[in-house]
Formats: sequence, structure tokens, C-alpha cells
Amino acid sequence: MEKELLSHDRRDFFSKIFISGTGSLALLSLTGCGGSDGLSNPEVPLTADQKDTLLYIYQEEKVARDVYDYLDDIYNAETSTFSDIKLSEQEHMDAVEKLCIKYGVDISNVDESVYGVFILQELQDRYDTLITPYKVEPFPPLSDALQVGIDIEIKDITDIAAAEVGMPSDVVSVFDNIKESSINNLGAFKYGGNKPVQLTDEQKATLLYMYQEEKVARDVYIWMDDIYGTQTNTFANIILSEQKHMDAVEKLCIKYGVDISAVDETAIGVFILPVLQDLYDALILQDNTLEEALNVGILVEETDISDLEDAAVGMPNDVIRVFENIKEGSINHLGAFTYALSQLP
Repeated sequence: MEKELLSHDRRDFFSKIFISGTGSLALLSLTGCGGSDGLSNPEVPLTADQKDTLLYIYQEEKVARDVYDYLDDIYNAETSTFSDIKLSEQEHMDAVEKLCIKYGVDISNVDESVYGVFILQELQDRYDTLITPYKVEPFPPLSDALQVGIDIEIKDITDIAAAEVGMPSDVVSVFDNIKESSINNLGAFKYGGNKPVQLTDEQKATLLYMYQEEKVARDVYIWMDDIYGTQTNTFANIILSEQKHMDAVEKLCIKYGVDISAVDETAIGVFILPVLQDLYDALILQDNTLEEALNVGILVEETDISDLEDAAVGMPNDVIRVFENIKEGSINHLGAFTYALSQLP
């Protein structure tokens, strides 16, 4: 007997998982995907000075993110600009972090989760100076805080333009993208800030769903890695990325007042949405062989990409930006699973 499909708007996982009476995974036809988050071999070795420059830019992007996070706590009722742009700065950090890893820059002492702490004293001093006027009430007017953003972005643009001189083409490409984004951020601060946007109940439900769907991916890969980790590192590599996806959507949930108090990220395989609990339970049954497990990864990423595209429709720009960033990561993951599958004997 064909298993009953779960109904959920725009979700078709189960129609792909279950085939009449067998429960076996459907084979997917995928083309044009490759790579694994861009961590290919370096084009050329960097000099010690160039490595120092990469580390500096990585930390400088963290200064921007952390300052905007601090100011957002104060001015979020007046503007969403700091909240919007700190998400952009996190993307900048992620991009430069990948370059640091690729080129062997030691970032082992950097803890991104600790706000306001930096391993370079110059940048620690800059951060402390920027937030000092905002430590004690009465706080300066919003216009002063927006000027802080303007000053940060101008310096960021200047420093990146100088830092890319003589760098390999992949570093220059990343720096140019960050510079373009910083120019847009500069324009947002000069414009005077965006008024906070309210989500509808349906949009809030969509955010919660995507937050939990990213957890499904992470938890399924943890399960598969426990079984097949000695045969492939694909699941282990992607688990870390899925955690970042969860973190990004969690921040959106907090920003837009989505109730996630019942979510326990540390509880692997536990979900507050029944449809996703059922989904997880079904996916981990498809683990009889490494081939099946990799096909589960392909299925998860393909559906995640589709759901992110649907979920972005009508959302505020900051949500769209985050979803686009996650989708790009999911496309890379899809390529990694497809490649690993092609290498099986």
C-alpha cells in the first residue's frame, strides 16, 4: 500500500521519499552542481603580510557586525537598518573566513559568537571607541548612530580597496563583492534608516518552518555522519554550514518576534512542528547504504532550495538576503553530495 503523504503547502518531500510499497529513495537527475563551499586549493601562496591583511579584514568585518548589533539593541524600535546590515556583515565575515581557511591564515583564536571581542588590539580599541557614547543613557539621537554606520562603511570600503592590491584573483573577487555591498550599506545609512517591518502571521509561520527545516538538515547529517563518517567527510563538512543556516534564521525569528521558545537546538532529532518530526523520522530510515545516505543529502538540499525560493516571496529585504545566502550554500552542498555519490565504486 502506498504510504500516506503529509499535506503541507509547497512541501513535497514525502512524495519523493516513498515509492509504492518500497520506501526506497527516488533517484534524482541533477546536473551543473559541483564544489564544496568554495574551499578549493589556493591559486598561489600568500605572503606573511597578505595573510595578516586577510586576518585584519576578517576582524574589521566583525567590528562592523558587532557595532551594528550593539546599536540595534538600542535603536531597533526606530529603525531596522542596523539589524538589516549586521546580517550583511555576517555574510562578509563568512566570505573572508573561507579565504582565511583556504590560505592557511590562523583564525583559531577568533570566536565569532563572542561579540565585542577581537584578537587585534587596534580593532578592539576601535570597537570600544565606537560604542563608548552608547554605554550610558541618555543615548545620542539616532542620527548620531547612523553616522557611526556611515563612518564604518567608508573606512571599510577604503581598507578593502587597499587590501586587494596584489592579492590572488579569488581574494580580489570576494573583496570586490564586499566593497559593493558596503557601498550599498553606506547608502542605507545615508538615507536615514528603514522603519521596522512587521511580518504577517503566515510569514512568521514560514520563518519558523525554515528554521526547523534547516535543523532537519543538520540533524539528519549528524545521524548519517555517525554511521558513515569513516567512509566520507561530506556529512561532517556540511553539518557546520547547516548550523550557520540555523543561526541566521534564528536571528530573523528573534528580530521579527517569532516564538521559538520551545525549540531546543541541542536536542538532535526533536522538532516542534509535527510535519518536520515525521520528515526527520522518515529520512533517517534511508541509511542502509552510503549511496542511500548521500541520496538523502541530495534530496534534503534540493527541497531546501525550492522551499527557500518559495519562502522568500513577499518577505522583507533582509529576510530575502538571508534566504539567498542560505540557498547559495545549499547549492554548494548539493554539488558536494552529487560529487561524493559519483565517486562511489
